[in-house]
Amino acid sequence: MISLTIFITGATGVLGKRVCSLLIQQGHRVRALCRSQENATYCRENGIDVLMGSLFNKASMMELTRGCDVIMHLASKMPQAQMPGKKDWQENDRIRVEGTNTLVEAAIANKVRLFIQPSVAFLYGNHHGEVVMETSKVHRNQLSMVESAIVMESIIQQKLRGIVPYMILRFGMFYSKDSFHTINMIRNVRDRRMPIVGKEDYYWNFIHVDDAAAAILHSLQNRQRLANEILNVSDFNPVSHKYLLKEISRIV
Repeated sequence: MISLTIFITGATGVLGKRVCSLLIQQGHRVRALCRSQENATYCRENGIDVLMGSLFNKASMMELTRGCDVIMHLASKMPQAQMPGKKDWQENDRIRVEGTNTLVEAAIANKVRLFIQPSVAFLYGNHHGEVVMETSKVHRNQLSMVESAIVMESIIQQKLRGIVPYMILRFGMFYSKDSFHTINMIRNVRDRRMPIVGKEDYYWNFIHVDDAAAAILHSLQNRQRLANEILNVSDFNPVSHKYLLKEISRIV
């Protein structure tokens, strides 16, 4: 296998940690963008090269991504509030829009060989139980927390097409013992604060974070075949809201 030099944002997140571990196991060199000494220490202890800088500094990103074969933009900032409002999503929106734009420009300038971007399956909206494919319609009216994902995908497609190969992976909701979504959902069910909307017959699409990381590695390994594709990545079977709450209530 050819060893690649891979630049990663979000290397210390729930997804990033797993992706970095898999990449290093495969013999790739991983270079992580770090903002804090705590994150830098974690990376050094786990065989990851540390690059201190800001995602929003264009000159810095141009310099730090020079010589890299692949850029993986895995950074996110999920609100920690129980009931997050629009303001709580602003930092995550900035990462998706301004951060993506900065990295895309760096990818073009440095002629990287691949740009991998996680996105979210939420942007499909409600298809009333129909199977959702990559060709399914993306709803025009989006939840505020998803609007920036639409912009993010558009930046990648419009600026990189024909110049730098890319892949966009639309993930279902992450779950794992260290995922905020999982921890928060269990806490809300235990505290009787999980909202029940309508008949509870709508579906959730989930994916374990381990599987999400494996999907990113699979995309990298099959980059020639999957170049410039949008890929839906979730568990094989969606789960109804009613069943989900019933099972979580039984466990907790």
